[in-house]
Amino acid sequence: MSRVTRRPAGDSIGERLQAEYFPERIGPVRRIRRLLRFAITWLGLAWSRLSDDDEQIIEDLISLGFCVGELGNLEGASRYFEQAKSASAGTSYEAAGTRAACNLAAVSFRRQAWKEVVLELEPELPRIRLLRNKQIVADAMRDLGIAYEKLGQPGRALAMYEESLTVSSAGGIDSRQALAKRNLGGLAYQEGHWEKARGKWADSLEVFRRRKDARGVAMMAYWLALALLQQHKVDAARTLFEESCTVYTRLGLPDLAARSQAAIVKLSKP
Repeated sequence: MSRVTRRPAGDSIGERLQAEYFPERIGPVRRIRRLLRFAITWLGLAWSRLSDDDEQIIEDLISLGFCVGELGNLEGASRYFEQAKSASAGTSYEAAGTRAACNLAAVSFRRQAWKEVVLELEPELPRIRLLRNKQIVADAMRDLGIAYEKLGQPGRALAMYEESLTVSSAGGIDSRQALAKRNLGGLAYQEGHWEKARGKWADSLEVFRRRKDARGVAMMAYWLALALLQQHKVDAARTLFEESCTVYTRLGLPDLAARSQAAIVKLSKP
């Protein structure tokens, strides 16, 4: 009896697990779905091993890592990704091993272990660039850029952000374009290039508005307001701070809403 190969589940895990922009906690319904998926995939892995289906074993391990990672078990996620990476070594399934490496880096990103992110991704860069899923490529480049920036290497960070933007633009992945522009704007802001930062952040905000991505809108409205303040455009900045505060409140993110509210209060002082 031939077995139907299940869909690879680890392709977009890097951005999901890093939680740099996306929420770390998942709701009860999604949690139940992840638990069910874990159970089904675990049984599938047992069958894959009985069937000596090496490719599906690797995919199942990546999928299990994704499931437990979303459930908050980072140690378990790392173990599954490590197993997937080891299982792919020396086989014709090295691309899956490269995806596993990206996911290992994503776990390190969640822990803010920036040196580990670099150690995981740097050796894989030539293979990462060859991956067919360009969203993974864009995510990995941006993750590496953030790690470089956190380690005080803005020049190397800039190169990675620009490559992430190029890859996502060529692939028409507008959500990743928006995130890359957010980071490019951040570097420009730190260097005092207010107009460049404003331009990148305005572009990013426009994408999130078009995608009806509320959290992205709240995030970029806040940062764009900061750039506008540096250009003495106080009224425009206040409007964006107010929007950011309103959206964060609606999303149930009081700490971020408070940050935006604090900025509004500061503007109201003489």
